[in-house]
Amino acid sequence: MVSSKRFQRKAMAAAIVLLWFSNYVYVPILSTYAVSRGASLSMVGMILGSYGFIQMVSRIPIGILSDSLRNRRIFLQLGMVASIISGLGFYFFTSPGLLLLFRLLAGLAVSNWAIYITTYTILCKGDNNSKAIGTVNSLNSIGHVGGVFLGGVIAQYINVETTFLISALAGFLGFILLQFVDETYEHDENKKKVSLNDFVTVFRDSELIFYSSMAILFQIIVASSLTGFVPNLLSDIGANDFQKGLGTTLASLPTIFAAPLAVGFFSKKFGSKWSGIIGFSILSASMFIFPYIKNISVMLGLEFIAGFGKGLLSALLMACATSHLPAETRSTALSIYQAVYSIGMSVGPAITGKISNMFSLRTAFVFLGFTGVISILILLIHGFFNKRKADRKLST
Repeated sequence: MVSSKRFQRKAMAAAIVLLWFSNYVYVPILSTYAVSRGASLSMVGMILGSYGFIQMVSRIPIGILSDSLRNRRIFLQLGMVASIISGLGFYFFTSPGLLLLFRLLAGLAVSNWAIYITTYTILCKGDNNSKAIGTVNSLNSIGHVGGVFLGGVIAQYINVETTFLISALAGFLGFILLQFVDETYEHDENKKKVSLNDFVTVFRDSELIFYSSMAILFQIIVASSLTGFVPNLLSDIGANDFQKGLGTTLASLPTIFAAPLAVGFFSKKFGSKWSGIIGFSILSASMFIFPYIKNISVMLGLEFIAGFGKGLLSALLMACATSHLPAETRSTALSIYQAVYSIGMSVGPAITGKISNMFSLRTAFVFLGFTGVISILILLIHGFFNKRKADRKLST
């Protein structure tokens, strides 16, 4: 289907918003909904972690397959189909095992996120590439924030099950919009195909390895708390579904302005090491405090503060991992980075759920707090050795 480039760009932008909206509209109530359907906290951790697990194992293969077939469009559409099936599955089936399966499908739907980024930036060819990437991240945040906020409202004032139907509807609308987006490989014929040697070269990059590893720790904290078990803490102190949705919204909202601040003001003012330490300090302190709060308003305020730390780190770690690499290998690096940090999205909630079952949810949050402390120590040690290496080079 041939449409004007401008129209395709708008359709793609709307599809990006709908993709993330579809997969986050029920997130504020997912953990408590699973418990209400008989899932243990350990099983809840597996359900939440499955979203990251499938991304961990599928992102790089999807990227390789897309490049081999020279076809992005089919993977964009398959992602939306997975979102539709996931939402409908949650609506029609309630057993914990099937909830696990359908959250796995949601993770598969966003496993081709690098292809969405690439497609949008190609449609913006001729514009500033950094601006296009910034726009993509803003669209991501709009879908995410809009989803979790509206999901809380719908769950509170209609019912929880309706959020799953809304998820499927958003996926369907996104699928329709993608019919107006042409295959972008024909606009990108001169782009070098990704080879095995490209992956080997990028995998050896020390900064990509280090900051991808830090992103695992970051995702362990975030996926286990702000998009994981914080709604359970809110339930324990009497919060309703709207308030749980509002909390997840407040945790997501700061990303819209914290991300550009991370790679702009904070990096220039404090450097990447200290900016990372600031981000992990905010998250770590929040994790230690969360389980001791008994007031809903205070809990919501702390979610906003923790969300600022999340926003700083999400942009900073990605920039540190990939921005120094040549343009022709940067998309490869991005796929690897996303696949590696998905390890944290997978194992974090599973570990947290296990700790909650064995001890308590409070103990699990203390574990997350210490994960942040360890991250800070690693950044300090990494900075120390980098400084020594730089001093040696200067002296030789």
